[in-house]
Amino acid sequence: PAKPAKPDAAGAPPAGATGGEE
Repeated sequence: PAKPAKPDAAGAPPAGATGGEE
């Protein structure tokens, strides 16, 4: 997918829904 590889608040990769910034 064309999603960034930056981890989310939990330290997991973005699922693609909100980009892990939610």
